[in-house]
Amino acid sequence: MSRKNEIVRNPPSRDQLNIMLDLAKRLVGTGFLPRSIRNGHQALAVILAGRDFGLSAMQSFRALNIVEGKIECSADFMHARVRELGLGHIESVRSDSQICVLVAVYPDGRKSSEVSFSLEDAKRAGLIGKHNWRHYPQDMLFARATSRLVRRCFPDALFGCYAEGEITDAVWSEHQPELAPPGSNGRLARCEATARELGLGDDEIKSLVEQHKGDAKALEEVLAGLARRRAETERSR
Repeated sequence: MSRKNEIVRNPPSRDQLNIMLDLAKRLVGTGFLPRSIRNGHQALAVILAGRDFGLSAMQSFRALNIVEGKIECSADFMHARVRELGLGHIESVRSDSQICVLVAVYPDGRKSSEVSFSLEDAKRAGLIGKHNWRHYPQDMLFARATSRLVRRCFPDALFGCYAEGEITDAVWSEHQPELAPPGSNGRLARCEATARELGLGDDEIKSLVEQHKGDAKALEEVLAGLARRRAETERSR
């Protein structure tokens, strides 16, 4: 059994948790952690999330962020994770300030279909006015394209993690307000973003929402299954 599997399957003991919480509180006290982490318990959540991936505490703070209970991670971490698991690697076809195009390369040398995220995609999603998109468009396009490719081709690598800023930026009604059912929330926004990355159109998304009565958990399960089937199809080509 690999170390990473041992970490995932063996939760920390009470004593270990207390030691980790003490460490988390001390780290918060340094003032060097991301500003979004305001107390020891929030820091502990990030440490535990990183522990599932075999990361040290400080590696976790560099690579991961928790927003609305979901994990965002850096594009560098996504690339490293795919390689670490022996799933293949991600190859850049084009990466500039207008578009990022990537392909998955499997261990046997086969390549997936191209996956991209463009400045036009960002405009449609209402992202262009945000600080990072104005000043670092190439990096942001690379992160979004990476997240899209990993979700399609390596869905088990990151257990549903998102690219940095992806959860925060996702607003269901921002560019398709007519799709938002009454009481829509952040989880539904993420479902909508995932559905679009999987290639579903407006009518298909509306049908899914109506079929599952706006139940975000049910929608997440359906979309996760669809992502796995898409990945299996890509691998069998």
